[in-house]
Amino acid sequence: MKNYFRISSLLFYGISAFLVVILAICFVHALSWVNKPFPGFLLYKEAFVGSFKSNDWPGIKAGLKFHERIAAVDGKPALAGQDVVKTVREKAPGTPVRYSVKSKEGTGEVTVPVEIFTVKDFLLVFSVTFLGGLIIYAFGTAVYLLKPDMRPSWVFYLETLWLGTYMVSGFEIQSSYVLVRFHYACLCLIPPTLFHFFLIFPERKRVLIRWPFLEYLVYVPSLTIVLGYQIYFSLFREASISGGLPWVPTYEALGQAVRISMIFYMIGIVSLVLHALYRAMNIQGRQRARMILFGVTVAFAPPIIIMVLAFFIKFSFPWNFFPFFIIFFPASIAYSIVKHNLFEADAIIKRTVGYVIVTAVVVGAYVLVSIFFNVFLGQYQVSQSRVFPIIFTLIIILIFNPLRNRIQSLVDRLFFRKEYDYGEIIHRIGGAMTSLLDLGQILKQMLRTFMEDMFINTSSVMLLNPATAEYQVYLADGEKKGEIEKVIFRKDQPLMQIIEREKRELTKYDVIEDPKYKAVSQDCAGDFGSVHASLMVPLVFQDEVIGVINLGEKKSGKSYNREDIDLLRTLANQGAVAIQNAKLADQMKNEELVRANLARYLSPQIVEQVIKRDVQVNLGGNRKVVTVLFSDIRNFTRISETLPPEQLVALLNEYFTEMAKIIFQNQGSLDKYIGDAIVAVFGSLIPLENPGRTAVQAAVQMMKEMSMLNEKWKNQYGFRMEIGIGINTGEVFLGNIGSPERMEFTVIGDTVNIASRFSGVAKGGQILFTKETLADLGPGVKYGELPPVKVKGKTGKLEVFEILY
Repeated sequence: MKNYFRISSLLFYGISAFLVVILAICFVHALSWVNKPFPGFLLYKEAFVGSFKSNDWPGIKAGLKFHERIAAVDGKPALAGQDVVKTVREKAPGTPVRYSVKSKEGTGEVTVPVEIFTVKDFLLVFSVTFLGGLIIYAFGTAVYLLKPDMRPSWVFYLETLWLGTYMVSGFEIQSSYVLVRFHYACLCLIPPTLFHFFLIFPERKRVLIRWPFLEYLVYVPSLTIVLGYQIYFSLFREASISGGLPWVPTYEALGQAVRISMIFYMIGIVSLVLHALYRAMNIQGRQRARMILFGVTVAFAPPIIIMVLAFFIKFSFPWNFFPFFIIFFPASIAYSIVKHNLFEADAIIKRTVGYVIVTAVVVGAYVLVSIFFNVFLGQYQVSQSRVFPIIFTLIIILIFNPLRNRIQSLVDRLFFRKEYDYGEIIHRIGGAMTSLLDLGQILKQMLRTFMEDMFINTSSVMLLNPATAEYQVYLADGEKKGEIEKVIFRKDQPLMQIIEREKRELTKYDVIEDPKYKAVSQDCAGDFGSVHASLMVPLVFQDEVIGVINLGEKKSGKSYNREDIDLLRTLANQGAVAIQNAKLADQMKNEELVRANLARYLSPQIVEQVIKRDVQVNLGGNRKVVTVLFSDIRNFTRISETLPPEQLVALLNEYFTEMAKIIFQNQGSLDKYIGDAIVAVFGSLIPLENPGRTAVQAAVQMMKEMSMLNEKWKNQYGFRMEIGIGINTGEVFLGNIGSPERMEFTVIGDTVNIASRFSGVAKGGQILFTKETLADLGPGVKYGELPPVKVKGKTGKLEVFEILY
């Protein structure tokens, strides 16, 4: 993983250096045009009239239109844009130049005087798109730096590379032609990269789980067009001279291919965004999709409206300003990616835009006041006095002092220096935490206070796991969240031993500088670094440390003061109580769940003893003497054939419910159902004084209950049902049986098999038991001896006894 991030970082910085080179090339080449002659219009490499323009240029006034081809200059053939620019550069400004122009209507001539490319042209034609591309680069870079370990960050960074380069090189490919090949490659790669991005964001689409190669297959059509452009630009001069080469794609064909591919890609992109909006697995995904749709609306709705109005009303719009609408689209994506990062996008906006606004207000106000006094008072003799500068300074101070205080308050808030209200925080968070019983919500409330009110860059809460004797990060937030979520401290680590012993806050500077920690200072400092903390505050409940709050540095750069420590102690004390209450609430929920599950198989008395841990359940298994009861329905196959499925299910449910109730009343456990048979065990989990006698009592009650059910069913269904019961006492193996995927707590052994065989021998209404159970019956139980029987799995005959009830 470390190698991946190292290689990833090297690649990022390599691409960033490449972007700097591109920016330098575009800027220097554009700057070289300032105050130089140019044709009065821009041209592409193939001598087509370019899209960048100013309505004041003579070429535009002469009627030259976008994508008309310049075939000759003053009668000299022009094969490329360089030919036209080179010829014009040799002429003086104002010199008329005859151009042979090819268009759809045919070939004609236009005369355009040589023009000077001014600073105004540089600012309005070049700088607008250059600045737009630079902003898009900044979005991609910021997202990668904030979220370097996310695949969407990388794909978005590549998208901003293509889109930003397409914009910054827009002027360059119509003037100097160095980046033409890369410009058109970027044009082709913008749609598939965006399609790729929405395949994995806001969430990875399920189709990629089955066909992961689709993530990269989407680039194949565009890469094919990129190859076509490279062939075209390599051979377009030869093709122009020879009148065209049949195997070389034309510029028009490539443009058509780009437009068609863009249509299909955009349909796919819109579908993916709408899918995320309505079908995302979580709320966060839908919120991100909503933000992106908002960005799409702001980015593309105004240009579309303007273009429609321009078409119908016939007015000219400076199209070079369209990038300032377009940047809202990548901005919305960038915001969606980093919004849930602790160092959020809105914080970045506040710190940058806010700083600019504040600075502009202060400087602007000072300039206005200075201008007022110099212009309006300069004409009076008082301004010539020696005391005027002193008076002027005093007036400035009087005016600016209130303004400075207001501005300072805003700056403090923007740059995380505004002091918090101690009492207000305690009142707000204290009441919230004591009313919550969800551990996650309590910890989120604590971290939100650290991040939003105290402006701490990274924070986390570690809770002690008594079972493993480890402190584990339960929740983290902040700039380094991803790096600390998996951190674990053992109780025997020096830092944890210090905190548990002293039960007070500890800073990394304490362990580094205090002589009493000298022996363990390096280990402790390393632990502080692993959770990116500068301060740790223990969570203490009933004089026991149950967790630790880890806090990073303040975003303001200030150190923690005594008021901070008092606040953190109070929050830690309240938090410890709230955390313990939440744990107790969870424990009660778990006990109720365990109780409900056990109640399906055990009697209420046994369940209560298991919950109180009065019963020790050896999950590994052990041997024990118990009594096993088997109850089986006679002629069940015939019954199932005569009843409709719905009636059969209702009948069986009622039968099993009443029989299980009797088993539980006699402190037996319900081992399992085998088809229509019931297997019960007496004396398995809790000791019974006489499990054999208890099992017989349960069997008699089951027979009596069966008689009452038959009376009811006779009236309801018109038939009756009989059961036979077999009982045996002996040693069994009691434990978990099965596979790692499916385990069952049950009893096995010869004792179980014999009880099953006796149940099979018993006739309807008959309770049979073995001589081993007879020894447990005691006085007062009427029984009779039957002839010995031969059962499957036994060599001899077994003695059989019948309960007379």
